[in-house]
Amino acid sequence: MSPTDLLAIGTVGTVLGATVLAWMTLVLLAPRLRRFHDDFIQRSQAHARAFIVNIDSRMLFVLTISVASAAAAVTWIATLQLTATLTTLFTLVLLPRLLFRFLRTRRHHQVDAQWADALTLLSGLLRAGLSLNGALAQLAEQTRGALGVELALIVRAQRLGQPLEQSLANLCVRVPTESTNLLASALRVTLETGGGLAEILERCAATIQARQQIESKVHALTAQGVLQAWVVGALPLLLLLVLSLVAPSLTDVFWNTEPGYFALGAVGLLELSGAIVIRKIVNIDV
Repeated sequence: MSPTDLLAIGTVGTVLGATVLAWMTLVLLAPRLRRFHDDFIQRSQAHARAFIVNIDSRMLFVLTISVASAAAAVTWIATLQLTATLTTLFTLVLLPRLLFRFLRTRRHHQVDAQWADALTLLSGLLRAGLSLNGALAQLAEQTRGALGVELALIVRAQRLGQPLEQSLANLCVRVPTESTNLLASALRVTLETGGGLAEILERCAATIQARQQIESKVHALTAQGVLQAWVVGALPLLLLLVLSLVAPSLTDVFWNTEPGYFALGAVGLLELSGAIVIRKIVNIDV
């Protein structure tokens, strides 16, 4: 055979081998990909309900996979490094979930920070002679931010005939914080058994405010531990980056050899474990 024939046979064999390998990989990973797809759709819908927005979860999944695949392909073409390609792929695939979680946590903190003032104002409106529904409507008009949106939803549901208990239950689902659960429980008990609603709301406001003050003190006392965690966790990564720029020959083993890949994986696993342990230490429930 001529060298051209051998080259053609080798090319065809390589393509067939790559095709079979890709097919076997898809067959093995299909159940996991299906579970990931279902989990992504479910979480996206839950986050969308929490943010009170309308998002097509399936379109978001397709967009996320497309962008992640395109970015991974560009990274591979630019660097020809498997580690950088896989890092780009997994980072962009997990980015929507991390972004949703960050935004949801920030929204919960915003609602919690507004509860004390809102309950004090609601108690004043009740003392002025307004009914609970009228006071909630007035409070929704005067409150801004995330809590204003939640109160407006409750008022709208009341006008459509939804029971207040169901509106409070929906609020606890959208904003599952201790302050919200405390308020919802106090309102449900008061509506069922009777009592001075204005006084109970004032006590709830005082309790929430005292709890927030304690949380602020705890965060201030644990801020040093959090800073130490960030510094200690970032030092190995910064050192690796500096050495890669200053003396690439010292770090080529990490990027171009299998032992280097295992070492980077071990470093990443230890970094993640240390971050989780330190977070557990400094995260004190009040």
